[in-house]
Amino acid sequence: MQAIRFHRLLASAVLGLLGLAARNAHAQTPGAVGIPLTISMTVTGMEQSADGIGVQPFHFSNIALLKDIESVTAKKFPGGARLVLETNGDVYVEDGKGHQYEDLTSDGYLTINLSDDCAGKNEQVWQANLINVQRNNPFRTLVGTASGTYISEVVFNDQQATNFTLVGQTREQFSLSQRSGSDFITITGSGDGTVDGNAVVTTGTVMGTGRGPRSQ
Repeated sequence: MQAIRFHRLLASAVLGLLGLAARNAHAQTPGAVGIPLTISMTVTGMEQSADGIGVQPFHFSNIALLKDIESVTAKKFPGGARLVLETNGDVYVEDGKGHQYEDLTSDGYLTINLSDDCAGKNEQVWQANLINVQRNNPFRTLVGTASGTYISEVVFNDQQATNFTLVGQTREQFSLSQRSGSDFITITGSGDGTVDGNAVVTTGTVMGTGRGPRSQ
């Protein structure tokens, strides 16, 4: 999956200001405005029963994921632990103060690919209302709002009993001031996987929210 830095995303957004379609560009680095995104996940589906005949409901959420990873890694996460998509593209288990307890992506458990190249797709559309307010500052030259859609992929694998993939449309909205910004994403997708060796078909929603000082 190829991603690019935010200044190229903004270049695509500026094309929208000129009335041009910002298509066929690679998606942004996760956390487009340099702000970590707190992740909320809800996945449901149908799991084939062990006898291969019947089916049973499947449900997976942040709580289930954290308990699963605690069991797999023999770690104990603090109360209120959350999933955070950091600006390096990895998903971490963090507490409310930002202390990191597990890099889920580097350890192969959870990956969120915010890329329009996922699953062979290659389309991205942005609409923007951004203005250049400070030409002599390359890091904070654009302020305003933008929204876009593209294809993303979510992959979970506890490397023992449960794995699934979601692929679907992502809707992202962000706003920028000269010193701060906010970023919101919603991924709605479907896919499949296995649970204890039984096939599972999934649908789900993954949301990310972030507000804070701009780092880019």
